[in-house]
Amino acid sequence: MPQRDVVSWTVLIMGYRDCGKFGDALVVFEKMRDSGVAPNRVTMVNALSACANCGALDMGVLIHDEIRR
Repeated sequence: MPQRDVVSWTVLIMGYRDCGKFGDALVVFEKMRDSGVAPNRVTMVNALSACANCGALDMGVLIHDEIRR
């Protein structure tokens, strides 16, 4: 995909999360942020859900703090 926006990144994250590949969802979330695309509310909720399901407490706390800001 030549141009990735927040929607395409979020769909990838949701897909991995829905298939139980929570670690992969978080890798995609990090790649999205590294590429300069800012997450929206839907992205953040899905990333936080992936953290909760795979026990990634540290990352979950960071995402939660960002949501609160």
